[in-house]
Amino acid sequence: GVWRDAEVSSAGSQHQLRISEDEEVSLQLHPWNHAPREIAADTFEVLRKWWAESLGAKNAHIADALTGKPLEVLKQCVAINVTGDSQLLGTHDVRGLTDWLHSMHAARLDGKGLGEIAAALLTAPPAAGKTTLISQAVVLALERAELVPIVIRVQLLLTRLRGAQHDEFTSTWNWVDAYLKLVHAQQPVLYRMLRQAMMARRALLLIDGLDEGGVNRTEIERHIVEVLTQQGHIVLCTSRPAGVDAVRFSGFRRLQLAPLSDDQQREALTQRLGAAGVEALMPFVKRMPLDVETGERVTANPLMLSMVASVFEIRKGVDMPNTIAKYSASEAMLARGGVLSTNMRTLLEAALFEAHAAQARVITEEQLYRAALAVFASSGTIARLDQ
Repeated sequence: GVWRDAEVSSAGSQHQLRISEDEEVSLQLHPWNHAPREIAADTFEVLRKWWAESLGAKNAHIADALTGKPLEVLKQCVAINVTGDSQLLGTHDVRGLTDWLHSMHAARLDGKGLGEIAAALLTAPPAAGKTTLISQAVVLALERAELVPIVIRVQLLLTRLRGAQHDEFTSTWNWVDAYLKLVHAQQPVLYRMLRQAMMARRALLLIDGLDEGGVNRTEIERHIVEVLTQQGHIVLCTSRPAGVDAVRFSGFRRLQLAPLSDDQQREALTQRLGAAGVEALMPFVKRMPLDVETGERVTANPLMLSMVASVFEIRKGVDMPNTIAKYSASEAMLARGGVLSTNMRTLLEAALFEAHAAQARVITEEQLYRAALAVFASSGTIARLDQ
C-alpha cells in the first residue's frame, strides 16, 4: 500500500526488485502497481502535497453566480440519477460516485478487473451542477490522498489543441500529458510529478465539458475512449446530453444529474440561510414556475436555487417579489460584469427574448443572429453579419 523507489534486478513471471542494499522483494508486476520512475518518491510526495493544497484552495468554494459570494462546494446539493448501471445503483450523490471511482482503483491495485474500463460519463443540462460536481470530486479525492486529481476543461484543452502548439499532441503518449506539459512549461518538476501520477495510474482524470469540444469534439471523445481508458486511467467525463454518441461511450458507466428534490432544495437553503431564513423564503419558492422541459419547479436546478437564495440575501429585511416578473436576478448578474453599454444591453434583451419565445434554456447561434438583425433593423443600421 506504499509506493517506493525500486530497481529491477531480474525479470520474469515474478520480478525481483531491489528496494535498498539489504531489501529485495519478489513481485508480479501489472500496470497499476508500478511505473517507470520520473522523480524520486520523496520528491513526488512533496509536490503531490503542494498540488493538493493548490487544488483544494481552487475547488473548496464556488462563486455564487449572482453575487460572487464564495460558497462551500460540499454544501451545494447535486443529486445523481444512475441509469442502466447496476454497479452504481444506490449512488445518489458525489460521495457515492467518488467512492466508486476509488474502489475501481483499489481493485486494480490488487490485480482485479484489469481488463475493464474504469470510466464514467455524467450528463446534465446547462447549469445543472456538472462543474460543481467536478469541484466536489476534487475535494473528496484530496481528503483520501490516494489518487491525484487532474482537472481538464475541454474548452481550455481545445485552445491548446487548435493552437500553434498542436504538434505537442501528436508526439506524446496521450493528450492530457501534452496539455499538462504546455500548461506547466514554467514548472517542469510539477509537470513531471503529474506525469508520474499518470504513468503509475494514480491520477483521477476529471474531464469537464465534452460538449465544448466544437468541431474537435469527436476527435477529443475518441481519444478519451480509445487512448486514455485503454491506458488504464480512472476517468470521469461530463457533458450536456445533446450530441453524446451512446455507441462510442458504451463501455462507460452512464450517469445523469437529477433535478433537486424538494427535500434537497430545503436542505441546501437551510445550510445557506438557516432555518428561519428557509421558512421566510419557502412561500416564494413554492410560487416559482415549472420548467417546461422537466416539469419540475425551476428551483430544482441548482443554479436557479442559488440565485433565489442570493436575491433573498440581497433583499434582507424586504419582502421577496410577489411575481416572477419582478425577479431581477439578471440585473444583479449584469452589474457584476461592470459597465454595460446601451447597445450591448439592447442586444442581450433581444437575444433573451428570442430564447424565451422558443422556450429554450440555451441561447443558440441562430437566436443570437435573429436578435442582432432585429436590433439593427430597429435602429436603422445597415450592417453585414459574418456567420
